Amino acid sequence: MKVIRVPTMRRVIPLPASLWTIAALLVLVVLFYRDCTPRSPNDGSHWALARALAYDHTTTVDAQYSYTGGVDVSYCRGHYYSDRAPGTGLLGALFLYLRLPLGGVPALGALVAVLCSGLIVRRWCGLWPSLLTAAAVAFATLIWRYSHQFFSHAPAAGHVMAATYLALVVADRPRPERWRVLLCGWVVGYAMLVEYQLLLLTPLLGGYVLVRRWRRDRWVVWRVLWPGLVTWAVAAGLLALYQHVSFGSPWHTSYAYRLGWHEGQAFEGNILTGLQGLLAGMDTHPPGLLTLSPVLWLALWGAFLMRRHRRWPEIACCLGVFVAVLLVLAHHPSWNGATTQDTRYLVCIVGLAMLPLGLWIERYLLVPREAWARLCYEGLFYMLLLVSIGLNCHGLFYKYTFTTGLPGFPALVSFDPGELLFGVVAGTPFDRIFWLFLAFGAGAVLAHALWEAVRRARTKRSTSPQDSSADD
Repeated sequence: MKVIRVPTMRRVIPLPASLWTIAALLVLVVLFYRDCTPRSPNDGSHWALARALAYDHTTTVDAQYSYTGGVDVSYCRGHYYSDRAPGTGLLGALFLYLRLPLGGVPALGALVAVLCSGLIVRRWCGLWPSLLTAAAVAFATLIWRYSHQFFSHAPAAGHVMAATYLALVVADRPRPERWRVLLCGWVVGYAMLVEYQLLLLTPLLGGYVLVRRWRRDRWVVWRVLWPGLVTWAVAAGLLALYQHVSFGSPWHTSYAYRLGWHEGQAFEGNILTGLQGLLAGMDTHPPGLLTLSPVLWLALWGAFLMRRHRRWPEIACCLGVFVAVLLVLAHHPSWNGATTQDTRYLVCIVGLAMLPLGLWIERYLLVPREAWARLCYEGLFYMLLLVSIGLNCHGLFYKYTFTTGLPGFPALVSFDPGELLFGVVAGTPFDRIFWLFLAFGAGAVLAHALWEAVRRARTKRSTSPQDSSADD
């Protein structure tokens, strides 16, 4: 007589998905938020505009001039103004009016960018790739660093990712909700108030939505999209009003009156030099995007997988926005007249560059493979991810310093990216933080492999029939 042993099932009490979501949001808020006192004339310029609007009820920063350091400031008709796009200052003034800390502005922007990146990838892939991609955007890019500073970069990243997600939803649904269309138009319009170059979102995302809906039903397209056009016009009118009150014309930006720089120099940079510095710079500060976040190499690999994906137009739209803004920034000179090679200007679009990572994860980590191949792919992914997190941990401080707080690991200061990434080739010693995260990556891979082996052994033992003798 054959006796089949039935494995006993453990009782699992499921937790609501909302509790996990709330817990994850609280963790991100704790990690992103920091008191945003001015640390340079750059964030001081935003700070001055926010205080001038909230306390002085004016757009002039004469009474707040000390925060600008006399550097990041515009001068027009006998008054000083912030030389930055006004969107971040307007958000800061709203937070001050509501008696909220200004640190909430960049923290909220970073939080929105992470959430929307996960939502976008969830449209293309499963839950696990979307969560890993969102984690990479949160901790393996410069978004983590600039969520702690009152710069415009984190709020701009939040607007770009939210505008992209809303545009994809509005273009895809046959009858999108009215509130989604209204919010999409407002976010796309307000993005250019946060950073001027994000005016590109209007033709790129707007054109994508119009083409997709026009192909579906050209006779009702305007009836569906007109609420978004109204809210976009309101945001554009707000920018025009600010520029008219401050500089006498709705067409004059703050750059036109910036001290020591003229708007006519906007596109005099060398585009090839700019691309080299922004993407692969080794001696720039911060380093190039692919240098500081090497996990983006896997995202670049994943971009080649989109041609067979059923939602390839959405993926192409996201990457098209990234490339367009990247080319504009690479062609733009920086404040000292040289070509822009400062990677922080890419914070607003780094989330878009990371999105194809979800395709790579679904293709190479979730497809059943041989044990050795699975171990290689997982080792490559976790190593690049954790090294990227380690490199961006340095950037949590303004001068790229990082203290481990562990015995035997002293303070690490002012690292050289070339030595950090390619020390073996150059024959120079690695930075200890690299070894620390490399060990974490190797430990994670080995622990996962051990867990997988144990799980397979238990499954095989519990499902295989066993013979046992019984009394006749």
